[in-house]
Amino acid sequence: MDGVERALLLTASAPNLLELETNFIKAAESAGVRHVVKFSVDLADPNATDMRFMRVHGQAETALRHSTLAWTMLQPTFFMQNILGYAGMAKSGALYMPTGAGRAPFVDTRDIAAVAAAALTEAGHEGRRYVITGPRSVSVADIAAVLSDVMGREVRHVDVPPEAAKQALIATGMTEWYADGVNELNAGLKAGTFDHVTDTVRTVGKKEPTTLEDFLREHAGVFE
Repeated sequence: MDGVERALLLTASAPNLLELETNFIKAAESAGVRHVVKFSVDLADPNATDMRFMRVHGQAETALRHSTLAWTMLQPTFFMQNILGYAGMAKSGALYMPTGAGRAPFVDTRDIAAVAAAALTEAGHEGRRYVITGPRSVSVADIAAVLSDVMGREVRHVDVPPEAAKQALIATGMTEWYADGVNELNAGLKAGTFDHVTDTVRTVGKKEPTTLEDFLREHAGVFE
C-alpha cells in the first residue's frame, strides 16, 4: 500500500476474517494510508450472538475505529445478485427457503459500489456509517412472484426447515461454517430483523436504487 491514500477493505466471509482485516489495518497504518472504507454488513455488532457474519464484521469495525486511520463503514443488506443463485430452484417451480414471510430490502451490488466510490473519492465521508439497502423490503414470496412474471410460469416460495436448507447448501459444496452462517441470516430475515429501508444509494451514491423488478428483468436469461 505504499503511496496509497485511500483504500477499500473488502474480505470474503471466512472464519479468519477478523485476522485478515486486522492485518490489513495494521499494514495500512504502517504505509501511511489516510482513509479506509470498510465493506461491512447491515447490523454489524461485535457482541452479536446469533449471527456470526454480523459479529465478525462488528469486531473488525471496532479494530478499524480504534486505529489511527480515518474510516467509513459500508453496511449493505442482502444482495440482489444472490437471487441469481436461486435459478435452479426457480426452474423447478419453487424457492425452498427457510424465511417464512420475513422481508428485507435486497440491494443491487452495483448500487453498493456507487456508495463505495463516493466514499473513496469525495471528502466528508470520514467517520460515517452507511446502511445500504434497495428501495423496498421484499419477502422470498415476493421474489417468487416477480420471477413468475419474468419467467412466464409460476414460481412459488416453500418455507422449509432450517436443517433441510443447511444440508442442501452443504450438498452444493458450501462449508458447514458458512452454511450455518447463511441459516443465521435467513433466521434473521424470517424474524423481520432486516426490514428497514434507507435512502443511502440516492443521497450518497447519487443514483436511483435498482428495483427488484428491473434487476430480474435485466437478468432474465439466467432463469431461462
